[in-house]
Amino acid sequence: MTYYFGTMAIPIFFSINGYLILGRKRLSYQYILTKVYHLLLPVFLWSLVGSVSQIYINHIFPNPIESAFLSLLQIGNFYVFWFIGALVIVQLCSPVLHWLMQHRWLLFQGCILLLGIACTAVMVTSYYLGYPVSKNIIQTFRLWTWLFYFMLGAWVRNIKLPVSIEKMRTLSKLNRILSFLIVVAFVQVLSVISATRLRTGLAEFDYDSLFVIVGVLIVMLLYSQVVSLGRSRLVTHLIHHVASNTMGIFIIHSIIIRVLIKFAPSMFRSFTPVLIIVVFVVSDVIVTVAKRIPLVRYFVSLD
Repeated sequence: MTYYFGTMAIPIFFSINGYLILGRKRLSYQYILTKVYHLLLPVFLWSLVGSVSQIYINHIFPNPIESAFLSLLQIGNFYVFWFIGALVIVQLCSPVLHWLMQHRWLLFQGCILLLGIACTAVMVTSYYLGYPVSKNIIQTFRLWTWLFYFMLGAWVRNIKLPVSIEKMRTLSKLNRILSFLIVVAFVQVLSVISATRLRTGLAEFDYDSLFVIVGVLIVMLLYSQVVSLGRSRLVTHLIHHVASNTMGIFIIHSIIIRVLIKFAPSMFRSFTPVLIIVVFVVSDVIVTVAKRIPLVRYFVSLD
């Protein structure tokens, strides 16, 4: 049950990326290629470590470049890097999307609408058949989903909303927190129902669901208020700290979870709510320390 708290995490990440990248005044391929390089470097380094470890374990040395490429396709020990593979593809499209947003705003919105219809069609078909139709497509290539959320983030940044909806941007801190918690609980409950209908236990098949799209949209409206408000130094520092460590936390947390599942499976199942916080904090600490060590920092940082 607690697993589904994270259903919106990856869609929100793509939306925030779109909010920030497509929101730039200028966006060149040189800038994007630099970002892609920093995205791929940790993938190669972890693959290199994996290849070296195979020398001692199985007395072979897999090609680290091939291993890195396969991990982007959700294959191998570092299959978690599919996420970076999808992000690379989307970011390579971003200069074109940025031009559309700047010069063909109606067409840009039309593309979002078509992608949203594609997401809805995937889910309607899945619910009708009783299984996820996107199951046979690796997550890296579910581009209708990633492009939709990426462009949705930029849309939230640029759209002029009706006054009734615009009030969401002026909510108090307490109301924003309560709104966020309500949305998360709402999405969690529907994710459990959806998983039952689709006969899967994976949140990835709900990314195209209307309830996730609505949840992400509300969270992004709240996010757009937060980034535009004046904040205390502490809050600003925490936001910058977590934002800087996000990719490293994503990498490290998957390793910690795999270790826990292997060596303490009963504890992992029994204390999942507590472990969510523990895994996050431990991952953040490891990333923070690693970023202070020359060379090691490139394993967990995009800088």
